[in-house]
Amino acid sequence: MLGFTRWAIKIPSPAPRFALLTDFANETSSEGRRELLRTVTDVLLHAKHDDTDTDLSAFDEILSAVASDYSKQVRIEIARLIAGSLAPFSHTARRFSLDEIEVAEPTLKQSRALTEADLIDVITRKSQNHLLAVTARSDISPNVSHALVEHGDDPVVVALLENKGARITDATYEAVGVRAHESSVLHAPFVGRQGVPPNLLNEIYLKVEPKLRQEILQKFEHLSTEELDAAFERSRNRLSETYLSVPDNYDAAQQRIDAVQRCDELAPPLLIALLREGKVRARHSSWHLAS
Repeated sequence: MLGFTRWAIKIPSPAPRFALLTDFANETSSEGRRELLRTVTDVLLHAKHDDTDTDLSAFDEILSAVASDYSKQVRIEIARLIAGSLAPFSHTARRFSLDEIEVAEPTLKQSRALTEADLIDVITRKSQNHLLAVTARSDISPNVSHALVEHGDDPVVVALLENKGARITDATYEAVGVRAHESSVLHAPFVGRQGVPPNLLNEIYLKVEPKLRQEILQKFEHLSTEELDAAFERSRNRLSETYLSVPDNYDAAQQRIDAVQRCDELAPPLLIALLREGKVRARHSSWHLAS
C-alpha cells in the first residue's frame, strides 16, 4: 500500500498506522489515544472527496471494523472528524450513524459520506433522537423526508417542515396533513411551510387557529382563479375518496333531498329534521349537497 507518502504532512509508512488502529483497543494511555486521533486527523485533512487512493479506502474499512472497540469518548471525537470531512469514509460514517446518539449525531447531521439508503436505514431502525439529527441536514431528499414522516413523531415532523433544505413531495405533504388534523403541534409549521399544496391548506383551514387561517387566506390571495379552482377540486376528490362508502339507504335519502329541493323547501327546519332522522344518512346527504 502506497499513497500516504504523497501527502504534504510527513506520514510514516501506512502499515504502522493501520496497526495502530487495530491495536488501539488494548491501548489505555492518553498518549495512545492522542496518537490515534492525530492519525485520523492527518488522513482526513489530506484526503479529497474524489480521492480514489486504495489506501484511503483501506483506512476507512479498518477504522470502521475496529471502531466499536474504542471508548465512547474516542468514538465521539472521531465521529466529529468524519462528519466535517469531505473524505468518502462511507464505512466509518455508516457505522457511527448507527451508534449511540452522542456518537451518531454529528455524522447524521453533517456527513456527506452517508447515502440516502444509509439515512433511511437509520430512520427505520434507530431512536427518535437519531431521526431528529437527520432533520438537521442541509439537504434532505424526498425519500428521506417521507421516511421521516412515516417513522417520526411530531417533533421530528415539525423539525423537517422547518428545514428549508428538505425536499418534500405532495404525497408526503398529504401524510402530514392527515396527521395535522389530529395534532395541533403540526399546524403552524405546516401552514408556514412554503410548497404545501393549497388543497391541503384548504382542508385544514377550519382546524387551525384564527391567526393561521389568516395566513392561509394570504397564501390564497397570490393564487390565480384557475389555481384555486384546481385546489378546491382536489379537495373535493379527496373527500370523495374518503367517504366513498355510503349507507344502504343513501339512494332513498338522495331522492328525498332532490324532491324537496325541486319544491324549494330545503330550509333549515327540514335539515334539522333530517339530522334527527339519522346522523350517518344526514351527514352523507349534506356532504353531497355541499360538494
